[in-house]
Amino acid sequence: MNPNNFEFALTDIDVFHQYFIQESETVRTSFSVGGENLIADTFNIAYEYAESKSEDESLGDRRVQFRERDLVVYGRGSRDEIVGYPITPDKAAELGGYAYTDGMYGTSASGDATDLNNFEFDNLFLEGGTRTDDIKTGKLDVTAWLDLDFLSYIKVGAMVTERVHARDKNRWSFDPSAEDCNGNEACITAVNSTHADYASSIPENSNFLFPFVSQQTVEDIVNATRQTAAVATNGEVSIDSTKDDYTITEDTKAVYVMAEIPINIDMTLTTGVRYVETDFSSTGFLSLENDDFEFNGAGGGNLDIAVPLPDSSINYSEFYPSAHLRWEPTDELLVRAAVWTSFTRPSFKQARGFAKFDSDIELCPPQSADCDDAQGSATLSQLQDYILGSNNLLDVGNPNLVAMTSINYDLSLSYYFDENLFLEAALFYKDIDNFIVDVSGVSRSLDELPLSLPVSQVTSFVIPHDLTLNQVNITLNGEKAKVFGGEFSFNKYFENGLFVQSNFTVLESEAQLDPTIRLDPVPLPDQADLTANLSFGWENDDISARIIANYRSEILEEVGSCPEGVNVNDYTECKLWADRYQDELSTVDFKFKYQINGALSVYFDAINLTENQDLRYFEGNEKVVGTLCIKKKTTAAPSNLV
Repeated sequence: MNPNNFEFALTDIDVFHQYFIQESETVRTSFSVGGENLIADTFNIAYEYAESKSEDESLGDRRVQFRERDLVVYGRGSRDEIVGYPITPDKAAELGGYAYTDGMYGTSASGDATDLNNFEFDNLFLEGGTRTDDIKTGKLDVTAWLDLDFLSYIKVGAMVTERVHARDKNRWSFDPSAEDCNGNEACITAVNSTHADYASSIPENSNFLFPFVSQQTVEDIVNATRQTAAVATNGEVSIDSTKDDYTITEDTKAVYVMAEIPINIDMTLTTGVRYVETDFSSTGFLSLENDDFEFNGAGGGNLDIAVPLPDSSINYSEFYPSAHLRWEPTDELLVRAAVWTSFTRPSFKQARGFAKFDSDIELCPPQSADCDDAQGSATLSQLQDYILGSNNLLDVGNPNLVAMTSINYDLSLSYYFDENLFLEAALFYKDIDNFIVDVSGVSRSLDELPLSLPVSQVTSFVIPHDLTLNQVNITLNGEKAKVFGGEFSFNKYFENGLFVQSNFTVLESEAQLDPTIRLDPVPLPDQADLTANLSFGWENDDISARIIANYRSEILEEVGSCPEGVNVNDYTECKLWADRYQDELSTVDFKFKYQINGALSVYFDAINLTENQDLRYFEGNEKVVGTLCIKKKTTAAPSNLV
């Protein structure tokens, strides 16, 4: 690596040319039935039952792949761009500052990306699947209007929700063989083809380095070679068909009571309490897709693993009281104060059950710490005694997550100068328990994970049930967090139809994880310290147009593990460098609305006119010469370097 401009070169790289065709259909069905009754001008009863079902179906998806192996690739990264393209071996030596000699890189640099004849058709991908989301909800609200000196109304209610979210994918991915074509010439020709056998071109106004074949060419290749799927896969779907399948059930029950209490003519107190109970369960798979692991003499044994996990479930409940005070000392001034509690459940992505090993695994010979991903002349029978090493990476879901809860303290002052000018200032403080955070690089024993792994069902090699892995990525509940901040708003409307609207929020947060995960405090994840927006526009009864400028500061998305008792200067034990952020973002939007008549209106929204791109980055350290960026942007290679 060149630390001055972040240039680097890698050998033994494969370049894939993939053309993916995906067709899907989404069907959403919903209905609700309910009513509202007023009894004796005192009691109001509202009730509703609703069902909704969403089904996303993807059938007949297909992809062809051409590939050239053993290439040398140049790379350069910065906060603004990521550049990568194949180069010649002598160019790599020049970048490294040393003289090139023939064969110095061995077979790791034997490829040639300048000749499309070298890009062989080596993968046919066929896929179909469904994702469903069924929700049933019933709710009842009863209000008693009392109009007493000490009590305006009492309201009670209940809501029950049942939700089932499921994913079922069927995927076949394989290298077609001419032997499976049953003598069909079109099939044999396609199987043995290279990229150069087809017309291709680089799309206009793009940054692609290599030309694409046409969609019709892809369809012809798929139709010609589809018949090889049954034999190549033995009629079975690949591990990709099962490793991410799941069924999630989330049932919730909630009841509440609230009341409005008049304190005097210009002050009211609204108070109440809500009780919420959640039942969550998830199915999933323990999986390992190991395309790269090779055992010389092992007979082509398949190390792919997809074993169903035991069902995981959790029940949690809590009371959430609240009190909201509203005071209007004058016609222009409104004061609000509140102490209230809230909760945020984990997302399905965070809480679903799954355990997925990285594809590049290391195995250890019996009674040996010499772990590697290539074990010489090991046979299949010997492989069964090899032991999974501690340095393997495991991504794992956490069905034991509970909801984040918060005690919130709010105070705001709103001043209405007149109907065209409004100012508001607010302060808030949040005392948070069980905040939800994604953590990388945790050291954990398998028997300490939040779900039970069926390691005894893995027979290709040994996974001890108490194996400690040094690289576990998981979502956890943190301990405590505190947030303090302020919010300011300004709205001004002019008689000629022009208006200005603005909002500015600034906060400071501190979150503490379990010391076995991270000793030092961090900012509260998924929370920006500064957000602001400013709108300029014009409107009348029929037309509304506005330009909106938005700003959001950086957000901590994932925390690297650095537990107590480790050497903070040892990057293998203390992974502060793995803190991942979403970078600050500024955008400009335009919105237009035209009301044609009372029943018809037209909208036009132009989002992100400045074309700012979202950027994620790792904090990094001196080993990587600063931050590591992740961005969806490529730059074409200068022709004299390819």
